[in-house]
Amino acid sequence: MQLLTNFFRLWVAIRRTATTEHIVGEDTLDMVPESKDRSYPLFGKVPLPPVMIQQLDMILTLGILEPLRKRVLEDFQKLVVANKPKSWMTIYLITFMFLHSCAALSEENFRNARKHGLRRRFAIPTFISGLHEGANVFLCHYHYCTEPCNPFTMDWKRRHVTRFADIPIGDIHFLLESRDMIRKRADMFRRTREENIYEDDLYFVAQMFEKDWQPRDTVIEYDDGTLWEVDLKQYYG
Repeated sequence: MQLLTNFFRLWVAIRRTATTEHIVGEDTLDMVPESKDRSYPLFGKVPLPPVMIQQLDMILTLGILEPLRKRVLEDFQKLVVANKPKSWMTIYLITFMFLHSCAALSEENFRNARKHGLRRRFAIPTFISGLHEGANVFLCHYHYCTEPCNPFTMDWKRRHVTRFADIPIGDIHFLLESRDMIRKRADMFRRTREENIYEDDLYFVAQMFEKDWQPRDTVIEYDDGTLWEVDLKQYYG
């Protein structure tokens, strides 16, 4: 399916934005390895020149991210609106991978805030806010397609009277194994939800399996002047 192909390309491009490259080989482009600051992620390695990093980001954004993002979202929405049983697995996989990436990008942004000495949770709060809003949109679409007949709670012995009567046997085994894994992680899902651990791999994914799910706001700090809602002067002044 073209939608899955485009989504995987988009997913790889998104993950690429969270990586840090270095030069391997004799031609170091006049760059030298970092040999003093051991906290530097590329300690002992040769980093890319800043200009090249910007060039690669522009190519990635304009050549892949922007055109594919629009195409994938449009095709995904059409699939959701059609809401055909044979498309459910595709909707499930795309939603799962997007929500997992949402947590991974949140964690990376959290780490960047620590690296740059910021006293707020995320380095770029506006980006994270938009990302989390996108997670809610994907979850709304997913639950719209899933609530009428949830394959994780249905009786598979009577699948012949459900909308999943024609689902392949391999998909059934996959869903049953997933259901067992979900049940084993119920306590972990609850803790990450109660503690608002947005950076946890499964924080957003866990919401796919909530009964009577409702959109959830995330708490984002937009300035660097407070720490845990207390004026920084009380800590550092």
